[in-house]
Amino acid sequence: MTAARRGCMGLVGFADAGARDTTPSATYITLSDPARASAARGHLVDVWLDYAMIRGTFALYQHVSRKKPVYEETTMPYATNHGVRIHYEVEGEGPALVLQHGGIDCLDTWYELGYVDALKAAYQLILIDARGHGASDKPHEASAYGLQRTVEDIGVILDAQHLPKAHFWGYSMGGYIGFGLAKYLPERCASLIIGGQAPYARSFEGRRQQLRRGIEQGVEALVASLETQYAAMWPGYIARLRTTDLVAQLALAQDRPSLEDVLPTMTMPCLLYAGDADANYPGVQACYKQIPNVTFVSLPGLNHLEGLRQIHVVLPHITKFLATVPA
Repeated sequence: MTAARRGCMGLVGFADAGARDTTPSATYITLSDPARASAARGHLVDVWLDYAMIRGTFALYQHVSRKKPVYEETTMPYATNHGVRIHYEVEGEGPALVLQHGGIDCLDTWYELGYVDALKAAYQLILIDARGHGASDKPHEASAYGLQRTVEDIGVILDAQHLPKAHFWGYSMGGYIGFGLAKYLPERCASLIIGGQAPYARSFEGRRQQLRRGIEQGVEALVASLETQYAAMWPGYIARLRTTDLVAQLALAQDRPSLEDVLPTMTMPCLLYAGDADANYPGVQACYKQIPNVTFVSLPGLNHLEGLRQIHVVLPHITKFLATVPA
């Protein structure tokens, strides 16, 4: 083997027998003229660099093709309403079912408690982070919030998904939003499922005091107060409390006006449910009697958070109801 050939092999690495099956066929050149040998080596370097780039690109393709597509990992869908971005997720196929979480929470709850896995085979789930929550924008001005604006957010998302209407399931704050949907966008409701919530006027001064305490003393003061109030909080929910934007939550913790006037107009199929140990239970029990097309379910022994967390108790009532209403 000549010095020139050894030089080319050492320079571009073609001497490795293990590389022969995966690298381009090497052209070995024996040149006695140093200038020509140098030029040849330069050419081979260019060939190797081109090959390395192709190999790198192919390796990246193989790596990505074995994983969830990159855009699915890094891109989150948003709809924008009056300059506020509302984050949502879509899971599954079938009739559209909107899932709306409760206060100081986000759409992750539906995943954590098992509802998404249980429902996505039969329904196209549209999970929404209400404004001020989760990955949605969190304005600090009270004027950015209000029930009608939040209902509009749902309409904008349905428009983005080209859906004229959908089933709706909201719990706690999400349930109050459901009453708002019946008031402001009834034509978009295929059916309504409202859990742990009544439509009557309510002061939120107690919640505002909790939030101010969290802002002044640190978020752990808020966590401790809510643990005392509800007792059934799960780790994911507690973790979200610790990272919530307390100023935004204070801005949206507004007293709720009564929506009782909407009850007689709720002609779409409705399911109302609550645990009988939930402080909201008397209001739920009273209001369902004014709704013309309603099923009411009482959940024995469950408090407010358990009325969401106990999926094995709640979900059979939901699926039974949805099976009876038109898609």
